Amino acid sequence: MCFIAEENERILGFACSFAYRGGGVFKDTLETSVYLDPESKGRGLGSRLYETLFNHLGNESIHRVVVGIALPNEGSVALHRKFGFEDIGIFDEYAFYKDKFRSSLWMQKKMG
Repeated sequence: MCFIAEENERILGFACSFAYRGGGVFKDTLETSVYLDPESKGRGLGSRLYETLFNHLGNESIHRVVVGIALPNEGSVALHRKFGFEDIGIFDEYAFYKDKFRSSLWMQKKMG
């Protein structure tokens, strides 16, 4: 499920949910992703997108929602904490991007 914010035919951001690791034994767990165009940050758009997404997820049988946030990203970490996500661990330097190893913070939100 994805929700997209647009203005004048330009994508400002999106919030999506999808099956974690393809479902199966993880069928009650979803992963989310949120992205904002750098020029669109600080306007409450991320919160509005997540509110819309979680309002729609409320109708589904979900036990946990997880997210991986590439670090550093204070804004995204703050947004997820605002929506009730808790830290569960860091994948340390596990991805190589733009000539550098990157880490990510993994968070989860307890649902129903």
